[in-house]
Amino acid sequence: MSVTYGSDNPDPRHVRTIGSALDVLVICACVGDNESDVLTTLLELRRQSHIALMADSDLGLSFVINTLYGGAEAPQLQKLDQMTGSLTTRWQVLYEMNISDPE
Repeated sequence: MSVTYGSDNPDPRHVRTIGSALDVLVICACVGDNESDVLTTLLELRRQSHIALMADSDLGLSFVINTLYGGAEAPQLQKLDQMTGSLTTRWQVLYEMNISDPE
Protein backbone atom coordinates (compact mmCIF):
# COMPACT_ATOMS: atom_id res chain seq x y z
CA MET A 1 0.00 0.00 0.00
CA SER A 2 1.18 3.48 -0.82
CA VAL A 3 -0.08 6.85 0.36
CA THR A 4 0.60 9.96 -1.69
CA TYR A 5 -0.99 13.37 -2.05
CA GLY A 6 -2.44 15.48 -4.80
CA SER A 7 -3.68 19.03 -4.96
CA ASP A 8 -4.12 21.25 -1.91
CA ASN A 9 -6.93 23.74 -2.47
CA PRO A 10 -7.83 26.74 -0.29
CA ASP A 11 -11.15 26.86 1.50
CA PRO A 12 -12.33 30.51 1.47
CA ARG A 13 -14.73 30.05 4.41
CA HIS A 14 -11.91 30.56 6.92
CA VAL A 15 -11.14 34.12 8.08
CA ARG A 16 -8.48 34.03 10.81
CA THR A 17 -6.73 30.96 9.47
CA ILE A 18 -6.10 29.50 6.06
CA GLY A 19 -8.40 26.57 5.48
CA SER A 20 -7.32 23.99 2.98
CA ALA A 21 -8.41 20.68 1.52
CA LEU A 22 -5.60 18.26 0.71
CA ASP A 23 -6.31 15.38 -1.66
CA VAL A 24 -4.76 12.16 -0.39
CA LEU A 25 -4.52 9.02 -2.52
CA VAL A 26 -4.27 5.55 -0.99
CA ILE A 27 -2.99 3.09 -3.58
CA CYS A 28 -3.48 -0.58 -2.76
CA ALA A 29 -1.53 -3.11 -4.82
CA CYS A 30 -1.15 -6.87 -4.73
CA VAL A 31 -0.14 -9.96 -6.67
CA GLY A 32 -2.13 -13.19 -6.80
CA ASP A 33 -2.64 -16.43 -8.65
CA ASN A 34 -5.84 -15.32 -10.38
CA GLU A 35 -8.17 -12.36 -10.90
CA SER A 36 -10.57 -13.40 -8.15
CA ASP A 37 -7.79 -13.61 -5.54
CA VAL A 38 -6.41 -10.21 -6.54
CA LEU A 39 -9.84 -8.52 -6.43
CA THR A 40 -10.59 -10.06 -3.04
CA THR A 41 -7.24 -8.86 -1.65
CA LEU A 42 -7.71 -5.36 -3.11
CA LEU A 43 -11.12 -5.04 -1.48
CA GLU A 44 -9.68 -6.13 1.86
CA LEU A 45 -6.83 -3.61 1.58
CA ARG A 46 -9.39 -0.92 0.73
CA ARG A 47 -11.49 -1.93 3.75
CA GLN A 48 -8.50 -1.86 6.10
CA SER A 49 -7.29 1.55 4.88
CA HIS A 50 -10.82 2.92 5.28
CA ILE A 51 -11.01 1.61 8.85
CA ALA A 52 -7.61 3.13 9.68
CA LEU A 53 -8.45 6.57 8.27
CA MET A 54 -11.91 6.74 9.82
CA ALA A 55 -10.78 5.51 13.25
CA ASP A 56 -9.63 9.07 13.99
CA SER A 57 -10.97 11.53 11.41
CA ASP A 58 -8.57 14.28 12.54
CA LEU A 59 -5.68 11.83 12.09
CA GLY A 60 -4.40 12.67 15.56
CA LEU A 61 -3.30 16.11 14.36
CA SER A 62 -4.52 19.30 16.05
CA PHE A 63 -4.73 21.25 12.78
CA VAL A 64 -6.81 18.64 10.89
CA ILE A 65 -10.54 19.35 10.96
CA ASN A 66 -11.85 16.23 9.24
CA THR A 67 -11.08 13.48 6.75
CA LEU A 68 -13.65 12.74 4.06
CA TYR A 69 -13.98 9.80 1.67
CA GLY A 70 -13.71 10.98 -1.93
CA GLY A 71 -14.38 7.83 -3.95
CA ALA A 72 -12.38 5.11 -5.63
CA GLU A 73 -11.22 4.24 -9.12
CA ALA A 74 -12.00 0.92 -10.73
CA PRO A 75 -9.42 -1.78 -9.96
CA GLN A 76 -6.60 -2.01 -12.48
CA LEU A 77 -5.61 -5.60 -13.32
CA GLN A 78 -2.75 -6.94 -15.41
CA LYS A 79 -1.67 -10.50 -16.17
CA LEU A 80 2.10 -10.90 -16.05
CA ASP A 81 3.80 -14.00 -14.63
CA GLN A 82 1.06 -13.68 -12.04
CA MET A 83 -2.05 -11.53 -11.86
CA THR A 84 -1.32 -8.05 -10.46
CA GLY A 85 -3.73 -5.37 -9.43
CA SER A 86 -4.08 -1.95 -7.90
CA LEU A 87 -6.93 0.10 -6.50
CA THR A 88 -6.78 3.81 -5.66
CA THR A 89 -9.07 5.51 -3.15
CA ARG A 90 -9.29 9.27 -2.75
CA TRP A 91 -9.61 11.13 0.53
CA GLN A 92 -9.85 14.80 1.33
CA VAL A 93 -8.13 16.04 4.48
CA LEU A 94 -9.55 19.37 5.66
CA TYR A 95 -7.13 21.38 7.76
CA GLU A 96 -6.25 24.87 8.97
CA MET A 97 -2.94 26.67 9.04
CA ASN A 98 -1.82 29.95 10.56
CA ILE A 99 -1.98 32.89 8.13
CA SER A 100 1.59 34.04 8.83
CA ASP A 101 3.25 30.60 9.20
CA PRO A 102 1.92 27.56 7.30
CA GLU A 103 3.82 25.00 9.40
